[in-house]
Formats: sequence, structure tokens, C-alpha cells
Amino acid sequence: PATPEESDKWVECSSMNNLAACVKLHCGHTLDKGPRDILIKGTIDDVRANFQKIFTYCGNDVAITMELFRQLWKKFTVKCPH
Repeated sequence: PATPEESDKWVECSSMNNLAACVKLHCGHTLDKGPRDILIKGTIDDVRANFQKIFTYCGNDVAITMELFRQLWKKFTVKCPH
């Protein structure tokens, strides 16, 4: 049987299933998810006042998702070349 140290090694090379955690693991940088809270907790007036910030956040999310896909696609084609 594996020791506790051996059985926990997967934690070092895995992440939670969310964009910020996956980007940190596979791309090596962090995301600012703060503007998202305006959409979740803010009022329509908050959204209007922060419109440019929110749209920049959304655009950056799309760009980072593409960067993450490129990183994962490389790894996938190595593991599954067929």
C-alpha cells in the first residue's frame, strides 16, 4: 500500500475544476476574478458604472480560456496521439 505522502502526490499536479485554478496550474499565472463579483452581487447601477471594467474582464476570460485550451491541447495530443 502507498504511504500517505505517496497517495497525496496527485494534489501537487492537479487543480480544482475552475478557470482560475486550471490557469494557475497549466499556464502558471493567476487571474483577477474580482470584477465578476460586480455581476454577481452588484446592482444594475454598479454594472453600468463599471461597464468597461466588466467587459475587459469578460474579454480577458475568453483570451485566457484560449490560452488554457492551447496548453491542454498540446498535452492531450501527446497523451492521445491517435
